[in-house]
Amino acid sequence: MPLPWRPSRSWVAPGGSGRGRWSLPGRGTASSLVLVMFGVGVLLGASGCGSEGVAGGAVVNVYASAPLSGPEAARGKAFCDGAEAALRRVGGHAGDVHLRLTCLDDAGASRESSTGVEAGEGAWSLAAVGANARRASEDSATVAYLGEPQAGAARFSLPILEAAGIGQAAGPSGAAAMSAVLKAVREAGGAADLRGDVAAALEAG
Repeated sequence: MPLPWRPSRSWVAPGGSGRGRWSLPGRGTASSLVLVMFGVGVLLGASGCGSEGVAGGAVVNVYASAPLSGPEAARGKAFCDGAEAALRRVGGHAGDVHLRLTCLDDAGASRESSTGVEAGEGAWSLAAVGANARRASEDSATVAYLGEPQAGAARFSLPILEAAGIGQAAGPSGAAAMSAVLKAVREAGGAADLRGDVAAALEAG
């Protein structure tokens, strides 16, 4: 039975790596500073985050954008439930990469719905879709974006995601979208630029 829904929620598979803690030493010699800088480099490499994206062995984020409120809420919930189910079936990971899914609401308040509606698609808000895509693009651990199930909304979020080098898996099925992402992550393996490799694989289909 699906869990009760809220406009936004996250799920992470057990066994994901936590964040280590470290502190700078007090005043010391130049050699101490070199050691500190070396330690910072090791930590950044281990976390899998860097200017080129995220690397294998890290916990990476996948964002899904769908209508979780309003008249199309059932459709959006089914989209995210399908994505979660596909991720759970593989234990939350692809190869040695752990994936964390966050579902975001792309439906606007009733006073905003007229800004982004296509016939037969149900209400979606330009403001909400843009905010969801920007949230994903501003997260350095984002590896892919699922959605939107509404074609018009997906066309609007695409340029924002492309500018950040994030691959989009759109379409009506959340399970199919997540399966495509999992396949792309497995094929990329421990690539230094996992985000870029996943984006290329999703674009190639």
